Amino acid sequence: MGAKIWGRQDGALAPLAIQGQTLKPIHYHSPIASAQVKSCILLAGLIAQGQTTVTEPALSRDHSERMLQAFGAEISIDPETHSVTVTGSAQLKRAKK
Repeated sequence: MGAKIWGRQDGALAPLAIQGQTLKPIHYHSPIASAQVKSCILLAGLIAQGQTTVTEPALSRDHSERMLQAFGAEISIDPETHSVTVTGSAQLKRAKK
């Protein structure tokens, strides 16, 4: 997406240092179903220009999608392809209690 990441063993091991940049939208095909990885990419996609999509081999938990929808983010979910897309430059709002 454009950020620079450093870590032990060429960025493969924590602790990690991340230098932000202007992020680009991506379509990430995850080799595993991971709600944590999906959440990280979708949250980063909120500040990218365009649509960021995560496709998984199976559905993972959907807590981040629910949260982002509650805050007004533009999210589309395709359960058939196990894909979630967020549109960047989102203007989030307070969730209703």
